[in-house]
Amino acid sequence: MSAYKWEIVPNFNDARAKCKEERDELGNITKIEILYGGEGGGDGKGHGHWVAELIDGLLQVVLDREPDSAGGRAQDRIHSPFGCL
Repeated sequence: MSAYKWEIVPNFNDARAKCKEERDELGNITKIEILYGGEGGGDGKGHGHWVAELIDGLLQVVLDREPDSAGGRAQDRIHSPFGCL
C-alpha cells in the first residue's frame, strides 16, 4: 500500500480535533477533513490540517499540514475533484 493511502481516519491524539465529511455530487467519493493540534486543541491558532478522499474503502491523502507546534510542514499529495482545498 502506498504511504499516502490509509485504512483508518487518524485522530492525531487530539480529543478536540474537528472532523468534517462531504460527499461529491455523484456520491462516489467522500472528502474527510480534520483540523487538529491548534492552541487549546482542535482548530485553534496554528492547527494542523489533514484532508483525504475515501475511494473504494481506502483513504487517499490530499493534504497533510502539521500543526505549527510540530513544524507546520505541508505537503499537497494529489489534485482533488473537490477543487481547491
